[in-house]
Amino acid sequence: MPPTQGRITRLQRFSTQDGPGIRTTVFLKGCPLECLWCHNPEAIRPGAELMYFEERCRRCGACVEACPQAAHRLQDGRHELDRARCRLQLACVAACPFGALEAGLKTMSVPRVLEVLLRDQAYYRGSGGGVTLSGGEPLAQPEFSGALLREAKAAGLHTAVDTCLHAPWETIAGLQSLVDLWLVDVKLVDPAAHERFTGLPNTLILENLKKLDRLPAARLWVRLPLIDPLNTGPENLAGIVELLRSLRSLARVQPLPYHELGLVKQKSLGRPERGAFSAPSAEKLRGFRRSLREAKLPVDAEE
Repeated sequence: MPPTQGRITRLQRFSTQDGPGIRTTVFLKGCPLECLWCHNPEAIRPGAELMYFEERCRRCGACVEACPQAAHRLQDGRHELDRARCRLQLACVAACPFGALEAGLKTMSVPRVLEVLLRDQAYYRGSGGGVTLSGGEPLAQPEFSGALLREAKAAGLHTAVDTCLHAPWETIAGLQSLVDLWLVDVKLVDPAAHERFTGLPNTLILENLKKLDRLPAARLWVRLPLIDPLNTGPENLAGIVELLRSLRSLARVQPLPYHELGLVKQKSLGRPERGAFSAPSAEKLRGFRRSLREAKLPVDAEE
């Protein structure tokens, strides 16, 4: 695929959660990690996937007629999907009039994405916003991400990249001049625990974070997904505080309590739940915020 073509799950306009101001967030498809709690599971694998949202389905039978593999059928008024038959030709997605079926993948060119980004320039200027590349993992598509960031900067847009930093350092260094703000997720400090719950150790991630922090123009926001009981114990939280205190470019710390929005998507992909997680209690969250403040870290205000 040409570097000016990117694999994207969606474009989210008027986003207020992915950097300062009002932003458009570009969610790219493909990620080296497989976090058990991922709230965008449709963005993990790089290729097309069939998503079925039962609550949108009206059992009209359009998908049954469209599918050449007979992967869809109506049985006793219920829709049934045989994923073993599906060959991802996705004629059913185009045929469904109610949006109950999605491919989870759009191939878009840099000019096409930029066209969407530029629609909201007035909102960016008025709020201090811009564009954020998220995912998935933007660094997994470095050529496309670089091309899009370059065009966004040329158009005068503020740019941010939301990343796990699991990528070759050369990729990160090559994008640095195009990125105004790095949003870096820090999940677990212990390498073995990180590998157990995300599929990979965090050695490369922490090395890249320290290198990025040493670059003179880098600006960092660190985001802390808090998943109970997986990473909310005192040892992990103390390790995170110690790590954050070592960063010189840190401008903001964002605790992000776990939410269950990913479970609907997980079900739509035909995958089982991968663990019983929850958000930390209000008391535990207040205690962690207090620890961040006592360490003189720039933590988000309590909501």
